[in-house]
Amino acid sequence: MTAVPTAWLRPAGLLATALLVTSGLLTAGCVPGLGGESQEAGTPRVGQCYETPDSVLPDAHDPSAPVGCDGPHTLETYDLLQADGPLDPQTVARLGERCAEGAEEFLGGDFTQTAVSIYFFSPTKAEQEQGARWVRCDAGVVTDTAVSGTRPVTGSLRGAFAGGVPLEYRRCLDAPPNPAAGQPLVSCRQPHVAQLMPTGVDLADLGDRYPGLPALTGEAQPQCAEDVQQTLPRADRSLVIVPTPTMWRSGATTGQCWALAAPGERLNDSEAQPA
Repeated sequence: MTAVPTAWLRPAGLLATALLVTSGLLTAGCVPGLGGESQEAGTPRVGQCYETPDSVLPDAHDPSAPVGCDGPHTLETYDLLQADGPLDPQTVARLGERCAEGAEEFLGGDFTQTAVSIYFFSPTKAEQEQGARWVRCDAGVVTDTAVSGTRPVTGSLRGAFAGGVPLEYRRCLDAPPNPAAGQPLVSCRQPHVAQLMPTGVDLADLGDRYPGLPALTGEAQPQCAEDVQQTLPRADRSLVIVPTPTMWRSGATTGQCWALAAPGERLNDSEAQPA
């Protein structure tokens, strides 16, 4: 099996938007969430679902009305965080960062190497003037590696990863991964060229300071090759994508590990088949 090292230029599962004014996907600690019935008219509730259009995903506010989770929807609210005071930009960013810990508990496992991403929204200025102090934490299944869109799903994502990451929530591509560009995801149940291993490669034990691309690659490459060999033994190649210095400083110390089919072939549910 051939291992192909490369630098990680785009976060896996990280929505690249400005934290101070937009929704996003982040990792951090937790803030007490509010479940059950809302005390304010118009306040979101945990367990609600939305058909939020892709054009709204980078925005700070979501004007979409709730829809039934038993029908098609693009986002599901799994937590609602409350601020002690006004929702200034720093507070919104802090609460947004704290959506991710609750997401892992909600999903039943780590989501950072999967097709599930986390978004957060805050009230409009008018709602804040009426006393709204919440940040809404949502989960959705993305359509591309740039996390620019979400696809409709039916039912809840609660506990979806409790027994491991199902194929429908893994990241698969019909071309080798290109960290510098957004690529559309394809179904992992259909023939595909590349599949992201849902565990990733933990590199934090190399220390707090960025150890450099050669050191990261040298550490991650054999781990990735072994993971691919055990998980997709008929894959022809493994490709590891490691964090950049900027990502490392922000706390992203996990490398991506991709399984690739042989040239001219496809992977399909743990098997390489002719294209």
